[in-house]
Amino acid sequence: MNENMKDNHKKIILPVCIIVFSILILHAFASLRISYLNSELDRKQEELKQTAQIKVESVQKKYVAMRKSLEALANGIKEFTIEDEDIIRSELELLSQVGHFSYVGVSDAQGNSLDSQGMTINIKDRDYFKKAMNGEKVISDVLESNMIPDDQIQVLAFPIMKENEPRGIVFGILNVGEINILLENETSNHIYTQIVDSKGNYIIRGEAEEELTQNKNIWDEFKKYKFIDSSADVIKHNMDKQGNGNFTFQYKNEERVSFYRPVNIGNYYIFTTTNSAYIKNRATEISENIFLMVFEMAVAAFVLFFGIYRNNKFMHEKLKKSHKEVLSSVKMIEIAIEESNQYIFEYDIRTKILKRKAGVKNTLFSKEFIENVPESIIESGIIADSSIENFKDMFARIKDESSIEKMIKVQKENNSYWFEVKIKSIYDENNKIINTVGVVDDITDIKLQEELLEVGNKEKLELKKRAERDGLTGLYNVAALNTKVSEVLNHRNQNPGPHLFVLIDLDNFKEINDNFGHQYGDKVLTEVAQILQNMFRRDDIVARLGGDEFVVFLVNAASYEVMKPLFQRLCDKLSRTYTQNDISVKISASLGISVAPEQGTTFKELYKKSDMALYQVKKQSKNGFKNYVE
Repeated sequence: MNENMKDNHKKIILPVCIIVFSILILHAFASLRISYLNSELDRKQEELKQTAQIKVESVQKKYVAMRKSLEALANGIKEFTIEDEDIIRSELELLSQVGHFSYVGVSDAQGNSLDSQGMTINIKDRDYFKKAMNGEKVISDVLESNMIPDDQIQVLAFPIMKENEPRGIVFGILNVGEINILLENETSNHIYTQIVDSKGNYIIRGEAEEELTQNKNIWDEFKKYKFIDSSADVIKHNMDKQGNGNFTFQYKNEERVSFYRPVNIGNYYIFTTTNSAYIKNRATEISENIFLMVFEMAVAAFVLFFGIYRNNKFMHEKLKKSHKEVLSSVKMIEIAIEESNQYIFEYDIRTKILKRKAGVKNTLFSKEFIENVPESIIESGIIADSSIENFKDMFARIKDESSIEKMIKVQKENNSYWFEVKIKSIYDENNKIINTVGVVDDITDIKLQEELLEVGNKEKLELKKRAERDGLTGLYNVAALNTKVSEVLNHRNQNPGPHLFVLIDLDNFKEINDNFGHQYGDKVLTEVAQILQNMFRRDDIVARLGGDEFVVFLVNAASYEVMKPLFQRLCDKLSRTYTQNDISVKISASLGISVAPEQGTTFKELYKKSDMALYQVKKQSKNGFKNYVE
């Protein structure tokens, strides 16, 4: 009997041990999941704060730029009457184009206004006019448009001061929908951002789920939520005191965590929100994966300890490598969030090799793989003299500093470009550099906007000329071509004609890019542009439409029959052979020609008919020219 009891005890020991082991494992994983969930919630709340800070800085930067634009206009117009319409309209149209406004206007002290759309109305009863005439610099809440029903706008207004007295105002109108597009930045896969005015009206809805932003006002949205650790009244009270805070709410059985803080523009507030279901699902997924891994290891332990040892060592190395890779990727994403994500690179401090990781190439870093940085880029001659020391210093100091940021000016083909470059080193647990990454943001448009508002008339004309030019060849771009051709056609008394519209397309140019690369192809396009400029008169309009397509508009030229020898010489000059690495590619040109005003009096008509003539040349033999025949 006693022996049977001992045998039974022995049989019970193993199942009991297995049960106890299983209970301990389940308890450990339950604790692990709770610990991970709490840690991830804390991290996510901190990420919401960081995202809000990044967004606030971005919004402030753009509003400051718009305010400076209006202030510059107000300082330039000391007194305005309705008779000044022709003088001021060009300034309004320019600021409307470069200042991100839907339209811009100016008003005298009696409220008589003129805007960039050519409208003249009286705004003396508008609230923003009254405030600006009292000397205030106005950034309004969201308003209902008086011009377009159901359209929401925002107004920026500044007084025009003369002898310390308001003599009128300047104002800029922004459409709320366009503001949302202008100020929206990519932040995180699981975070969306909203900005509201002092009354709770949305200025930015972000990329929130559509069902969460169906109303125009955030307080109306809050009525749909079930608050877990706060309430709409508490939030409003805190916002009235310019405070910040976190809150958790539930909508359709899903929890979301949100952080809010002031934007420091008017009484605007920013909300950053994430779905906590993602965190919980991730915690469950990790717990299940770890449980499965440990269970397999436990089973394997009963079979062969050595096999477990080897497998554990392999997994340790793999996880260590994955940890470094994940750490590097996370740091890269953090840098990309801090700035506009245009160009991201890795830099090897030891080998001085720079590699593109994401984004588009730019004038500063135009290759996928660049050796001997920064020396090779400086030797290329594109860095402006004023930025050479900053560029060298940036790559020298990153060896000893965790991060560094510089603004670099680039000069190429008589054009200037500005870039903000930020480099950050990533360290392991032993404080050794494991990777160095960087972000490049093209701020040329901002700098050009500042120049347009600050320089004199001569420099303004130079900047306008630059905006009309193709960046590669220096020829007119398609927008400038359209404008200048239309000007000639619309002034028939001064330009009776005939005018010849010559559409040029390079034959076999694709083979240049395919065999020699796009940089070589750019060189060929530059040579073609030089040939066109040398062959035609100064009054003729020479432009690049894009790719390998060009246009020459001959103003007040001879007839097509008289000009045929010139077109033949052009075809001869553009028939060229290029050789590299024992590979030869021959290109030529096909020309389609139409005559104004006989065959068209608009840019669109002439282009269409020249294109039809060009098609006939391409279809027959290429390397030739043909005029359009009705």
